[in-house]
Amino acid sequence: MYMPFSGTIVEINESLNDDPTVVNDDPYGKGWMAKVKPSSPKEVDALMRSEAYAAYTEASGDSAASMVHFNDHRPGIDREVRVK
Repeated sequence: MYMPFSGTIVEINESLNDDPTVVNDDPYGKGWMAKVKPSSPKEVDALMRSEAYAAYTEASGDSAASMVHFNDHRPGIDREVRVK
């Protein structure tokens, strides 16, 4: 998995070992892959929010890029990042 920022993985979803199809079936629920504590909140703050990213991919015609989504749970630096 590639991450657009540096950080430490603090938890992984071990249940995916038994049923990896959950990533596709429920990516924003039970299909999460990892919880990451960013090294620098500034790196995360520099990322596009989901609305801006959707507009960017729509304008560029890049349908594959639209498969990436970041859930940013503010405030604080402990953020759960889910990649579809």
